Amino acid sequence: MPLAQRGRPRLYDDSLFLKALVIRGARRLTTPNELWHVLHQPTPEMVALRAGLTGQGRFPCRRTWERRLALLPDTLPTQIAVLGRFLAEKIEPFAHSGRTVALDSP
Repeated sequence: MPLAQRGRPRLYDDSLFLKALVIRGARRLTTPNELWHVLHQPTPEMVALRAGLTGQGRFPCRRTWERRLALLPDTLPTQIAVLGRFLAEKIEPFAHSGRTVALDSP
């Protein structure tokens, strides 16, 4: 019988924090605390972003952002693959040409 997970159950999906990581990179924010403060600005843009970053009708507290963003690198490769598959289906980058190139730096 597997052991029960300690602590509170997770209210927020990992994809929420992946979205937040993209926002953090686009806004050039270096810490989860900076992201949290930027998201709480009363601008229409931030209100819309906050609405998209909720789970079960709730917005994560600052400490939840810190903890979950710190854990994100463990699940990032899988999430990037899922996002890439989703974008490839939506954008259809090979509709006009069947060629592709992939680059990876050492």
